[in-house]
Amino acid sequence: MAEEKKTKFCVNCGAEIDARAKICPKCGVEQPITPQKISKLWWLVPLFLGILGGIIAWLVNKERNPKAAKKLLIFGIVWAIFWIIIYILLLFLTMTLALGKARGTARDAKRMADIRSIQNALEMEYNLEKEEYPLISVDAYGRLTISQIGVYSLPKDPGGGKVLNCNDKKDTPYHAISNSMDRKKYCIWACLENGKFFAASPKGTKTLDKPPTNLNCW
Repeated sequence: MAEEKKTKFCVNCGAEIDARAKICPKCGVEQPITPQKISKLWWLVPLFLGILGGIIAWLVNKERNPKAAKKLLIFGIVWAIFWIIIYILLLFLTMTLALGKARGTARDAKRMADIRSIQNALEMEYNLEKEEYPLISVDAYGRLTISQIGVYSLPKDPGGGKVLNCNDKKDTPYHAISNSMDRKKYCIWACLENGKFFAASPKGTKTLDKPPTNLNCW
C-alpha cells in the first residue's frame, strides 16, 4: 500500500505543496523550516530522578532518622509531581498556540482561495466586444458591495480571527478598488491575519505588504 503523501500550504500563495518542499513550485517563495520536534518523553527524566532520589534518600536514612527519611521520600514524590504539572501546562500552552496559528493560516488560505475564485468569475464575465470587466462597486471603506458576478455568488469571509490590518479596522477583509472609470482593469484583495494583503488583477495574483491604492494593484 502506497504511503500517504503529506502536504502543506504555501505561506505566500496558499497552494498545496509537498510537506518537504523548501520552495513553493507555484510562486517560487522559500518556505519556513519546520523545527524538529522534541520527544514528549523528556518529562520522564525529572519524574524518574525525583522518585528515585526520594527512594534512595529514604533507604539511606530510614534506620537512623525515620522522620527525615519519610520527609525526603515525600519531597521526591512531590518534586516528580511538580514537574508533571509543569509539563502538562507547557504542553497545553504549546498546543493552544499551535492550534490558534493553524486556524489562522487555514482562514487565510480560504481568503486567498476566495480572491482567486472572484478573479476567475471576473475573467469569465469579461466582455470581449466591449473589452471590459464587470463593474465592481465598493463602499466608503473600499469593501466589496456586490454580491454576485454573473452566476457566481461572492463568498463570505471565514471569520473567527481578527483582521485589523484593513483600512477600516474591522473584520471585513474582502476589498477592491472601483473600476467604474476604467472597466479594462480590476483590483481586488483580501486582508490576511498574518498582516499581508493577497491581491488579484488581470496580471495575476500577488501577496503584498501594503494594500493596493489604484487599479494597477501593484
